[in-house]
Amino acid sequence: TPQQLKLTTEGMMVGTPFAIAPEVLRGADGDERGDLWALGVLLYEMVTGVLPFQGHTPVELGSSILHDPLPALPARVPAGIRTIIQRCLAKEPGQRYQRASEVRAALETVESGESSRPGAIEPSPRDARPRVPRRVWQVAAGIGVLALALGAIMIARGVPGMGTPRVRSLAVLPLENLSGDPEQEYFVDGTTEALITQLAQIQALRVASRTSVMAYKGTRKSLPEIARELDVDAIVEGSVTRSGSRVRITAQLIHAPSDRHLWAQSYERELSNVLALQDEVTRDIAERIRLQLTPEERERLDRRQLVNPAVYDLYLKGRHQQNQLNEASVHKAIELYRQASELDPKDARPYSGLADAYAVLTQIIGTVPPEEGWPKVREYARRALALDESLADAHVSMGAVLWLADWDWDGAEREFRRALQLNPSYSLGRSVLGILLISVGRPEEGVGELRRALEQDSLSLFTSVNAEWGFYYARHYDEALRQGRRLLEIAPEFAAAHGAMRHVALARGQFATAIGHEAQTFPPPMRAAAETRLRAAFVAGGPRGYWEAEREASLARGFDRYWPSWLAAVEGQLGNHDAAIQWLDRALTVKDGNLAFLLVDASMDPLRRDPRFAAVLSRLRLAPPS
Repeated sequence: TPQQLKLTTEGMMVGTPFAIAPEVLRGADGDERGDLWALGVLLYEMVTGVLPFQGHTPVELGSSILHDPLPALPARVPAGIRTIIQRCLAKEPGQRYQRASEVRAALETVESGESSRPGAIEPSPRDARPRVPRRVWQVAAGIGVLALALGAIMIARGVPGMGTPRVRSLAVLPLENLSGDPEQEYFVDGTTEALITQLAQIQALRVASRTSVMAYKGTRKSLPEIARELDVDAIVEGSVTRSGSRVRITAQLIHAPSDRHLWAQSYERELSNVLALQDEVTRDIAERIRLQLTPEERERLDRRQLVNPAVYDLYLKGRHQQNQLNEASVHKAIELYRQASELDPKDARPYSGLADAYAVLTQIIGTVPPEEGWPKVREYARRALALDESLADAHVSMGAVLWLADWDWDGAEREFRRALQLNPSYSLGRSVLGILLISVGRPEEGVGELRRALEQDSLSLFTSVNAEWGFYYARHYDEALRQGRRLLEIAPEFAAAHGAMRHVALARGQFATAIGHEAQTFPPPMRAAAETRLRAAFVAGGPRGYWEAEREASLARGFDRYWPSWLAAVEGQLGNHDAAIQWLDRALTVKDGNLAFLLVDASMDPLRRDPRFAAVLSRLRLAPPS
């Protein structure tokens, strides 16, 4: 009735003043994350005996909530409880737990007592252990009650029931660096990559690639949105904390379509046990989503391999440098891998990294002569596989040598297929298998593998450029151009992508377009002059003028040492068959990797009727098509 007291009015904020979330004070609508802020206030008060934010008046209190940093928790507070409180009381809602289920899982993890789990941090000796005040143990005793209360919140908010949904694909988002040291970013990224690799080795599971998920580092997109873009059923997210010789990984699994929390766990071990820690995380995720592991997969995840922390550190730094994909960073990676292999000659990973790095410098970047590079790739891949046959990337490196240096087509195919057996989600391995199949005259089979590789990882530079070149060799020119344009949107300076676009344009007689792309393959200070010279030659002499200028430019760039097969193609275009065959002989001598594409490369078409060209194909154990 009109005489009754009105308890609220429009625009009035309702709630316990000390527990009102910052976004509500700013006028935003409250949601579940505001409830979790209030829970953080309660936990903070239980631990310390005081409220985190205070003021003599409502205005002062509101100002403190909005602007004051969270007062430091006492050192006696256990790390698990400290992390939960700090995250609940993050000023920005997006930085808090996003749902009650996450807090419940974290509280249950603390309640279960990590010290009782294999691999969890062990307590200090009694005389060295700091005394924990009764208040902290009271908080720990109340965690079970809080978890039950959060369960009630979840039910009230309509969280689905107990059944585990079907998960056959997932993405591991970039783990968060909670070490408080930006210099540890390489270690955190390496841990993310290791978990992706481990999970990708489970045949029943499709895992988004490293390059795909790294695009979401620091993103503010929602998990369902990310899952839709990556086309996965579930998301793994978490954090890494490294302190001295200890490593802690916290991971949680979320069913993306329902935004439902399925599992969370925290693991802590010595750095020397980091591989076993990663295996345990992988096995726990597989068990949670009820995947059937093969005996080989289970055996691999049950291993208890120790690492030398210094060696593992150097290896991760090397991977971080190599992922930059430029000549200087790859050379830095080689030096780091070498240091690691000298510290522990029995660790396979540094040798596999060395094989990868030299393959990149020899075939992709083209700054190491093939007669020098391929023996190094072979030796390091051989050492890696002798120590650990399960390294998929080492099998790809060995396959590359068999393919591009030995012309052992069957052996290379076996290595590439073994890599995919070990890691079905290894898009790079699938892309090189695709090009191999095209190079030996199985174009449609190879194109199918390239398309599958792009479905697995369309953001990987190497997978993408392999597909672009593969489509060119298969003479799927329109598809090669589409792939090249997508790749250049991601990496406008990627010379190998411009090189494939140039080859497509030349195959179609589009010299002006070819010159524009070719200029981008020169070092930046030389591009303008190279383009001017090539265009002037074409204007003055037409196609012949272009090819003569191309011969001069290729010799100046040292192609006679690295890629003499290209000089053979140039001479063939000029009609100089004798010179072309001489260059092919030179290419055979130096193990030019591009000879592997002699059967299918359109630039070699003018030489195909020369019987001496057929003899070269025979030496490569390639049969000319009937």
